[in-house]
Amino acid sequence: MDSKLVRDSKAKQRMMTQLLLNQANDTLQETHATRRAIDGKIHSLLALALALLSLLVAFGVWTRLRPIGQMIFIAALIVYIIVVGLGLFAYYPRGLPIPFAGAITEFQDEIGYDDLVELVAQSTLELVQENVKKINQKSFLLEIMVLLIVFSSAMLVISVVV
Repeated sequence: MDSKLVRDSKAKQRMMTQLLLNQANDTLQETHATRRAIDGKIHSLLALALALLSLLVAFGVWTRLRPIGQMIFIAALIVYIIVVGLGLFAYYPRGLPIPFAGAITEFQDEIGYDDLVELVAQSTLELVQENVKKINQKSFLLEIMVLLIVFSSAMLVISVVV
């Protein structure tokens, strides 16, 4: 009877461990997808800011504005340049720890299955935490970029009206 309880307990523990690994892997995939989505939005805003900046400079609108309008126009251009700088900073690829798959086979003979599973789960959760940190940083920069584009667009309208 005791051996059956031990077997059932080990089977239940392995199922729980497998569930933990599956959940950690799913969370890691979700954070990667979220990070790619944010990178895509940052790329789009960067392209928009560069296009607007190029068009405004190419058409030479500032020459037809009054002096106060020219100053506001130049301030708007500076804000667009700041948006481009933020976009480049946010979009710049940074190092992200990548799990070393060879470690699993390397330590497989040295440590037990339970310890190996715990090691893999712990490293996966660390990757998730690093990704969440990067996602939070990039989403904050994305919010700032959107606000600055709206602000500089309003400044452009004001520079034409003044």
